[in-house]
Amino acid sequence: MIRCKYCNSDKVVKAGKHKSEKYGVRQMYLCKKCKRRFVEESKAPRYSDSFKEKVVRSVVFEGLGIRQAGRVFKLSTTTILRWIKDFKKTKQCEQEN
Repeated sequence: MIRCKYCNSDKVVKAGKHKSEKYGVRQMYLCKKCKRRFVEESKAPRYSDSFKEKVVRSVVFEGLGIRQAGRVFKLSTTTILRWIKDFKKTKQCEQEN
């Protein structure tokens, strides 16, 4: 049974389809309780922490450019920049403790 990802209600009905170039055609749902639309599951890729660290280390410590890293690892430059920012935050927290 499909549940609303916002309010966890089971009062959900089909509400058309969403077509995107990246994910193809996906079923949309409407929650009758909170009136929000959503797709059942995200098909966005999930990367392990070790892979993220590998990419960040290649940019920060090995001198690989962000655009070049994007081409090598097949990632968006925005994604790489966000990972670098997150990596800096976690390292600062570790150093404070």
